[in-house]
Amino acid sequence: ASASPATTPAPSATAKVPPASCAPQKCAGTGSCDAYFEPGWLWTGAACVKFSASGCGLTGPDCGKLADDQATCVAAHAHCKGK
Repeated sequence: ASASPATTPAPSATAKVPPASCAPQKCAGTGSCDAYFEPGWLWTGAACVKFSASGCGLTGPDCGKLADDQATCVAAHAHCKGK
């Protein structure tokens, strides 16, 4: 009988996410273009919301830090509830 090869478990959906700041994230559309952006999930200071904006581009210190999905955003800000 042959042994089956060792497998590495897939990362868990509940894997540890580093805590993020509890301050509201800052990201906004800029310019008067017709482009539409949906870069991810933004923390408002109280909840995670699907962020979208129109314009020529995005501006703000947190535009590159938005979560890819709601679960990641919620996990990163779980320590902020009730603060």
